[in-house]
Amino acid sequence: MTTLWNAGWQFSKTAYSKENLEIQPGQWSQVDLPHDWLIEDTAHLYENSIGWYKKEFTYEPDGLLHLIRFDGVYMDSTVYVNGATVGCWKYGYSTFEFDLTPYLVKGNNELVVRAVFVAPNSRWYSGAGIYRNVWYLKKPACHILSDGVYVTAVPVERESSAPDGSERSDLTGAYMPAPWNDVKPGNYLTPLRTDTCWIVQVDTEIRPGGRAADEIRQTILDRQGSPVAVHTGQIKVLSLKKEEPSLEETPAVLIFHQVLNVSNPLLWEPGKGNLYTLKTELLKDGQVIDESRQRFGFKTIAMDPNQGLFINGKRLKLKGSCEHHGFGCLG
Repeated sequence: MTTLWNAGWQFSKTAYSKENLEIQPGQWSQVDLPHDWLIEDTAHLYENSIGWYKKEFTYEPDGLLHLIRFDGVYMDSTVYVNGATVGCWKYGYSTFEFDLTPYLVKGNNELVVRAVFVAPNSRWYSGAGIYRNVWYLKKPACHILSDGVYVTAVPVERESSAPDGSERSDLTGAYMPAPWNDVKPGNYLTPLRTDTCWIVQVDTEIRPGGRAADEIRQTILDRQGSPVAVHTGQIKVLSLKKEEPSLEETPAVLIFHQVLNVSNPLLWEPGKGNLYTLKTELLKDGQVIDESRQRFGFKTIAMDPNQGLFINGKRLKLKGSCEHHGFGCLG
């Protein structure tokens, strides 16, 4: 379960000094996220300062992992729960996530985030604070990692058998096995054939633990929610000993590779945002214990030094791009 956690925060700012890094402020004001404390004083947009954020919440043990996910904090942030340091994240532009469960107590809890802004640190205005969304997550001990599903779709010539020579499965839409190195993509500078078959490679990162899943099922859904391909694989985790496995004997993260095929999908291209959904499910005794969804499109992209950019084999004039942090004239 994922909950947007932007409301009900408190904020305070202190002057930057090494002493103030360890001293929480005494007065707080109510804020909702996203929040940028520098923009509140346009005369001091690069003021060295420390921002403190605080949120109180209740916790009832439920057998799940409780995590917090920050889409972005600028910058040099530290997260505390009930006075204990949960973790640090120095970089200001990337998403990060911490497991709060070991630090929580039944009943009332307090979460504090400290962000430190010291100029100069950027060649544009960066802002300061929790400037993107915050999410509260609940997951089973065995779960799909956040951002842990990787999808790659490659068009291949249609054949009566799978690319590796094995027979095509009837209803699952899967080729097993079909090694990635055996897939021979076509010429991305020419338009795709109308009867193109696509091989969809999926890698899934799973955190084992607790009531471990025994199956992983992946389904590709069209925009109406109808399945166009599905494949279920067995999850087998073997420890080195029969006794309770140690941390060294059981991998912290398991990676599962599955292959599906989709015939004649609608292509993603400029002006036609045809998107499909990959639904990944972990199952235990036939029951879903965790689920993750990603949207993706079927397309080819190629850059030719003489002819430029091609999408789905069609030349497209590239007129510009936005690669900066979201601010004013910079994008």
